[in-house]
Order: sequence, then C-alpha cells, then structure tokens
Amino acid sequence: MSTKKPVADPDIEPEYDFRGAVPNPYAERYPVDHVPVVTRTGGPSGSTRGPRARAARVRGTTLIVSLMDGREVRVPIAWFPRLLAGSVAARTNLRMIEDGRALHWPDLDEDVGVAGLLAAAGS
Repeated sequence: MSTKKPVADPDIEPEYDFRGAVPNPYAERYPVDHVPVVTRTGGPSGSTRGPRARAARVRGTTLIVSLMDGREVRVPIAWFPRLLAGSVAARTNLRMIEDGRALHWPDLDEDVGVAGLLAAAGS
C-alpha cells in the first residue's frame, strides 16, 4: 500500500494537501480527486494589497488561478454551480477584474474573488 499523496498534476508538486483540512460543502457529492491544491513556486509571501491573479483558466473540471506572488490555486469548478453548468465556451470567456482581485465570467454572470478562493482552499 502506497503512502504517497496523490498529485493533481504530475508536473506540479503540491505544497500542501488539503484533504480533511478544509470543510468542503460538496464533499459528499464529488469524487475524492476533487481536492483544492495550492502550490508554491516562489515570490514574496504576501502583499499588503491582497492576493491578485496573474492568469486564470478552466481546464476540464478544475479552475486554475496563478497568483502574482507565485502561488497557484486549483479548485474544482463543482464548487461554483454556474461554472459547472456552463458550456466550455462560456467557461473560457473569463476576465480578471478589480486589478486581478476577482474573476468574472460574463456569459455565466459569475464572479469569484481571489481572496475568497484562497480562503476556501485553506491557504
């Protein structure tokens, strides 16, 4: 039996494994592999202006947000029912707003704050 923790993406080693650390209201509905992952790739530990996104995308069933401070957050889109229900084209039409402090999907009328995303992911 292997004790190695699963990796969400083979080319990125997670800094933290949040299984059991963050209460997930959808945990009973979705598979175990839908675990938020925050990676650390360098950069300053924080900002006085709050976390800001450098880039964001939806790949498959995962929302991936690269932060200005070098971290990357990966969470399941199942946490956001409008994203889950949206088409691939609607999920792709993503804009960063508020100087990177929030993400906006105009076709789905969905907004996600970066600070809230980090809080939900437990970092």
